[in-house]
Amino acid sequence: MEQFKDHPRLPKRYDITLKPDLNSCSFGGSVAVHLDIVCDTLFIVLDAADLSVDAASVSFASSKVLFKPWKVETFEEDGILVLEFGETLPIGSGVLGIGFEGILNDKMKGFYRGVFFEFWKKNMAVTQFAPVDARRCFPCWDEPAWKVALSNKLTLSNMPIVEEKVDGHLKTVSFQELPIVSTYLAAVVVGLFDFVEDHTSDGKFALDVAVKTLEFYKDYFAVPYSLPKLDMGLVTYQETALLNDEQHSAAAIKQWTLLWLNEGFATWVSYLATDSLFPESKMWAKFLDEITGGLKLDGLEGSHPIEVVINHAAEVVEIFDAISYRKGGSVIRMLQNYLGAECFQVSPLVC
Repeated sequence: MEQFKDHPRLPKRYDITLKPDLNSCSFGGSVAVHLDIVCDTLFIVLDAADLSVDAASVSFASSKVLFKPWKVETFEEDGILVLEFGETLPIGSGVLGIGFEGILNDKMKGFYRGVFFEFWKKNMAVTQFAPVDARRCFPCWDEPAWKVALSNKLTLSNMPIVEEKVDGHLKTVSFQELPIVSTYLAAVVVGLFDFVEDHTSDGKFALDVAVKTLEFYKDYFAVPYSLPKLDMGLVTYQETALLNDEQHSAAAIKQWTLLWLNEGFATWVSYLATDSLFPESKMWAKFLDEITGGLKLDGLEGSHPIEVVINHAAEVVEIFDAISYRKGGSVIRMLQNYLGAECFQVSPLVC
C-alpha cells in the first residue's frame, strides 16, 4: 500500500455507465476516466472494493496509442485496484477504460438494494458514497481532494437530461456533465419514485423548506446555487427524515483529517438556517441541549481530538461521531461568537 501513495495521476472527469438489474440485485457498468499522467509510470492505482473487474476491458488510450495492462489485481483489504502495464505510460492526457460488475448489497453503503411497497415489495437501487464507498459502485479515486467532473447514464440526476434511448425493455438516460465534485457527493437512484412538486402532501413541506433554505444560503454566503436544478431524490434520505405529516411533524474538504470542519460546519449551519426560517423553534437553545452528546463522548477514555490523522480508508468511519459533528459544531459556534456574526459571515469569502 505504501508504494502507491502520492501516485503520479490526476483524474479530471468520469464518464460512468451503470446498468442495474433490480430482479437479480446485481449491476454491470463501465467507466472512462479522463486523466493526466504527470510522470513516467508503469502503474495506475485506483480505489475499488466489492467489484469484479473485467481485466480484458481495461485499457489506457493516449495519443492514439492503446496500452493494455499485463496485470490487473484488486486488494480488497486496502480497497484498491492496481493496474500494471508492460511498458511505461507517457506523460500527458489519456483515457482509462474499465468494465466491471457488482452486487446491489444489503449493507446500505456503496450501490445497494432498497425496498418499497406498492401492493407488493419492489426493489430499487440507491447509493451511499460518503465517506469512502463510491469505490463500491465504480473504480475511482475515492478521496475528497480529487474533485472531478462527472457525466453519467443513470435515471435521476441534478443535471438536465441530454438524451433518452429505449431499446426493448432497456431505457438509457444521459445527463449533462456535473460540475467538479468529490466522489462521495455523487448519487445514483434507480426505481419508481413519487413527485414532490405538489403531488404529495407528505413531501411538500420538505420541498418548501428546501427552496427557502437554498435562498438563505445563497444570500448568507453570497454564492449562487451552482446547479441548474435540485432533484431532492438525489439528496438521499431515509423516509423518516424527509416526509412530513401536516398534523404530526417529524421535524467538501481536501482530506479526511479535516472531517470535523466539514461536518461541524454543516451541523452549525443547519441550525443557522432553521433558526432563520423558523425563529419560533428556538434552535440555538436546542443546539445547547444536543451538543452535550458530543461533550459526553469527549469525556470518555476513548475520546479523540476533533482533528484526526487518517492513514487508511477504513479509519474514516470511526470519526463520523458526535465529537466531529457536535463538538465540531460547537467550536464553529464559538468562533462565530468570538469574531462576531458579521465578521464570521464574510470570513469564508476572503479566505
